[in-house]
This record gives sequence, structure tokens and C-alpha cells, in this order.
Amino acid sequence: MTLIFMIMFLSLIFSFLKNYIHFMNMLMIFECFILLIFFSLNMYEEMFMLITFCVFSVCESSLGLTLMIVMIRCNGNDFCSMNFLC
Repeated sequence: MTLIFMIMFLSLIFSFLKNYIHFMNMLMIFECFILLIFFSLNMYEEMFMLITFCVFSVCESSLGLTLMIVMIRCNGNDFCSMNFLC
């Protein structure tokens, strides 16, 4: 079972490195990471930790969507670039 999780984790890392240009792609890959961690925690059947993790993952996803909406309203697209550092 851990081999399957490792393969999924490595494929998510590869897809993150390949699709880092669009903010929406990065958010979807992060949500896949969250689901992977959720299913791995679900095997231990620790309900308190699972509920706490669900609360933090929902907060993280809503914050990511809010940042994407702000970025689209300011820039007009969801391309991630380092121009804001200059």
C-alpha cells in the first residue's frame, strides 16, 4: 500500500514541476496532495486528527481560491511569474 502512495506522490511532484505556470493547476495539484494525505491518515483511523486535518485543508483551499480570484482581477490571467518581486 505504501508503494502506491509513493508512486502517487512522485507523480504529483512531477506534475507540479511540469505545470507550475498556471495558478489553477498548482491549486489542483495541492488538493491532490491533500487527498493523498487524507487517505493515508484514514488508514490509521484516528478521527480527531482526521477532522482537524479536514478543517485545515478546507481553510487552505478557500485561501488558495481567494488568492487566485485576487490575482485574476488584478492581472487578468492566472499565470504565475516572478515579476512582482522586481
